Amino acid sequence: MPRLALPLFNFPIYFYHMVMVYLSLGTNVGDRERNMALMKKKVFRFLGKPHMASRLMKTEPVGVVARQRWFYNCIISGTYSGSPTQLLAECSNAESKLGRVRPSVRFSSRTADIDILMYGNENVKRKSLRIPHPRIRERKFCLEGLREIAPNMILPGTKLSCLDLFENMSQSVLHQKVLFIG
Repeated sequence: MPRLALPLFNFPIYFYHMVMVYLSLGTNVGDRERNMALMKKKVFRFLGKPHMASRLMKTEPVGVVARQRWFYNCIISGTYSGSPTQLLAECSNAESKLGRVRPSVRFSSRTADIDILMYGNENVKRKSLRIPHPRIRERKFCLEGLREIAPNMILPGTKLSCLDLFENMSQSVLHQKVLFIG
């Protein structure tokens, strides 16, 4: 990612270019519609315009061990001027403010779940952060939402557009239940 460092006050300050980012929002605890509205409000405070959002989807939990309520999900996009790590911190902070508690059991119920799906054309492979999100192709709601708001966006590291990914999803993903709300 191109950066410009200016030597001010004897330490460098980095200015990142605005990049388009795509996030997945989800909730399956409490008032899911309210949780989703609050999540969007918080996220759009740190994402710049243009803002886009897919239709709200009700999705059956996938890959969970215990019985859970269905999720409300949507995919959103906007511009961001910080680093991928800073974006992850912003997302985690928003989740915490909305009551997210990270239990020891993975894929448990949650009031707020914000995942970074894509950060411009970046490929990030760190222990705490993988971009593009490693499970985009395994989640029908991600493919549905990306098809709606960014059909021509190329998934970094591939030559496939979001529309290509949607049209060529695996049979197991195709059978995941997704209902559109409103």
